Amino acid sequence: MVSKTYLATSGISEIWDLDKKLLLLGPWCLTEQKNRALVKNREYLLVPSPWKPAYKIKEGADYCYSIYEKLLPELSERLNLAHQVSYPAEYWRVLVGDWLLHFIGILYDRYKRIENSIEMFSDFYTHALPEEQCEIPSFDTRDSHNKLKEDYYNLKLFSLIVHYLCPQRIIIKDRINFEYKICTDNVKYDWKVKSFYNLIKILDLFFKSDIFLTDMYHLKCMHILLLKWELGLKVVSFRNFYPLKMTILNKNYSSAFREKLKLEPSNNSDKFLFLLYKLIPRVIPLSYVENYNLYRDSVKNIGIGKIIGSAVGWYFNERFKFYAAEAAIKGSRLIEFQHGGGYGFSLSEPNEQLALDKNIFYTWGWSLKEDNNAKPLPSIYLSNLKDTHSFKINKILFAGTFVSPYGYRLNTSLQPDDMQNYFEYKKIFFRTLRKEVKQNVLYRPYISSLGWNEKEYIKEICPNIKFLLKGKLIDYMQKVNLVVIDNPQTSFLEALAINVPCVLYWDHETYLMRREAEEYFELLRKAHMLYRSPEDAARKVNEIYDNPMKWWLNSDIQNARNNFCERYAFASKDWLNIWAKEFRQLL
Repeated sequence: MVSKTYLATSGISEIWDLDKKLLLLGPWCLTEQKNRALVKNREYLLVPSPWKPAYKIKEGADYCYSIYEKLLPELSERLNLAHQVSYPAEYWRVLVGDWLLHFIGILYDRYKRIENSIEMFSDFYTHALPEEQCEIPSFDTRDSHNKLKEDYYNLKLFSLIVHYLCPQRIIIKDRINFEYKICTDNVKYDWKVKSFYNLIKILDLFFKSDIFLTDMYHLKCMHILLLKWELGLKVVSFRNFYPLKMTILNKNYSSAFREKLKLEPSNNSDKFLFLLYKLIPRVIPLSYVENYNLYRDSVKNIGIGKIIGSAVGWYFNERFKFYAAEAAIKGSRLIEFQHGGGYGFSLSEPNEQLALDKNIFYTWGWSLKEDNNAKPLPSIYLSNLKDTHSFKINKILFAGTFVSPYGYRLNTSLQPDDMQNYFEYKKIFFRTLRKEVKQNVLYRPYISSLGWNEKEYIKEICPNIKFLLKGKLIDYMQKVNLVVIDNPQTSFLEALAINVPCVLYWDHETYLMRREAEEYFELLRKAHMLYRSPEDAARKVNEIYDNPMKWWLNSDIQNARNNFCERYAFASKDWLNIWAKEFRQLL
């Protein structure tokens, strides 16, 4: 191939052609130190993101959701045929919905990036794996999400896309020294928690409950006991659906069986749809194909409640999803509980669309005029954080966030392409702080840097800064005298609930909010809590540094905080009575 330019699609630099002009598909190509060293003294270009400006993410996400709604009934028919069952689409929505919507989104993201490269750079070639080596097996939804962080998984995805979009630009690379492992990330349960749930299970033998809850996220054993005591032993039960042992699962990918899932797009389908229909049978997790009967059999003897609820089980607990799907077709109502930030105010949030598919989605305060499924209920987690600030550490806490290098969903939040600007904002913030203020900052990096080298970057800006690497973020937020947060994720809602003085800033062109949410964020801006620029946020920290509480307890600030929390971080000291009343009404 005569091309002068080489397109690197993944971070596996062993296959890059360094004799050509280098074109990098995304920032994930440079998250490894060895890759940054390779390009240090050479010219390279980064392919522009197809998602700028950020409203394009919303357009892309809406397109993907329309495909999801069209494809789900068709895939349901194929799965019924393959497994010789006759379940309605709503059964399969519970099982495969999360995986399917997110796979459509990530495939569309990768597809648009390759399409962007073809349109903007007429002269390039790239390496791709042979199509027959591009099977992407995953055990379940959690495993599939984990693989999105892997170079080899993404190289396979990009290989499939370039084979489809531009086969003439490919040189086949069929020998890559890269170890590929199936990564399962099953939740590990503490022995005390296991003992507690075993006790609950024994109680259930004598007291049949109407409401089954599981994977409630942040719900402690004490909260569970309080609810059972308030409602009575016969009303609500809490159960853990432990993962199936790997030793009994089928690890073999059956191409012949997956032929039964072959989908036929209509003649007027667009080019992306043709690729998606082609790939779905090859990439759907083993839990819905080869291991389907094992999962279904594992829950068939569990009693069915009238109401089945969870916070995060809908996404990562396959056995629970099989149980809930069976329960739904037998008349049980399905409920979901909000478990984090972004819901209700982010312009695009795929998980929210999935949550609203349930009979009821209990939110942290917000509701929708056009959807009665969203119903406010105080978060037990936030209720136990409410007004718990104690001011025991005379320090400023800075809490950052992260994004997977390859990106894993189309939401109007931080994307891999935003990381350079995100770190640049941090640099501006710290350089604007007065010296004595800067010396008083504790920095909480994300648990895993995922290749972004966050600690090293911050160390360059503030050589003497102290990192908080252990303990829970909320424990520190409850004790420090001031918190700085640079993203509208869960941590800023926790800080507002705790009622710790906090200064917030983020790039308002990256984090897009819904029109109906803007008035609530405007409350925070008018109260001088939230800023559009890191300089203004740092100046505010400089201004209030000597006595943050005096500033924070101002009635205007507290009114703004309370109004915002009532809408998006609903907490109540009376949560037990409110939950008990709601559950009684449900029954």
